[in-house]
Amino acid sequence: MQPDRTEHQLDPMVTAAVFGAIDRAFNRAGLPSLPRPATTRLPDLYAYWLKAAATLGEDLALNVASDIPVGGLGVVSYAVVSMPNLGEALDTLARDYLTKLIPGMSLRVVPVTREHVEVRISAEGDPAMTPYLEEIALGMIVKHLPLLQSAIPILAVS
Repeated sequence: MQPDRTEHQLDPMVTAAVFGAIDRAFNRAGLPSLPRPATTRLPDLYAYWLKAAATLGEDLALNVASDIPVGGLGVVSYAVVSMPNLGEALDTLARDYLTKLIPGMSLRVVPVTREHVEVRISAEGDPAMTPYLEEIALGMIVKHLPLLQSAIPILAVS
């Protein structure tokens, strides 16, 4: 499969990590994996996603996010979790990596109170696939937060 890096195409490392997580989910269910799409265009990935979700369930995005290990996105994973605190980790992710991995995706940290912030993830592009990509990104952030040098409590995810 040749990467198609036209507008709003996922980085090949992202698609490989997602495909691997989906393959492992099929394996755990005792089912054969789905054939991979012929391209990495979002409509093809979306069709693949729908087939996988039809078999594996509606929580596929969260299951994929929880299955991708630190290092699953290469140096990005290590760079983000090596930051001394959540603010620096999220700033590094948003500034240096996120739009390279998932074009059109952005992350903002919005202060709510002195002790609380909201992390807002949004994406442009294919409106059908966008909610799943946002859910995977948020799920990976939540999964890897405890690895920060100064871990913080997660009070809610919505």
